[in-house]
Amino acid sequence: MVMIRSDLLGFADIFAFNATNVMLVQSTDSSNMSKRWAKIREIDAARAWIADPGRLLAVHGWRKNKKGFWQLKEKLVTPEDFERTQMTDWDDDDEETLPF
Repeated sequence: MVMIRSDLLGFADIFAFNATNVMLVQSTDSSNMSKRWAKIREIDAARAWIADPGRLLAVHGWRKNKKGFWQLKEKLVTPEDFERTQMTDWDDDDEETLPF
């Protein structure tokens, strides 16, 4: 038996959908969100995915809070994010609200 792990389209861990949208999610710990974004940004399939208005892309970062509970930091990727040269906002505490 051979176990091979591979990201969907080279960058997604989770595939989610509802009646109007399809979303791919890269999930990691919150300290690695910028590194994962740098990886995604270099993948042509990611740029093509987000170009379609019905498709969403998010990066989820997880960390334990002071009480020991897991807390989600969520960044919804926009087409404009692919054009930025610096992504300092990926490491701050701003969180995006997803449309579903």
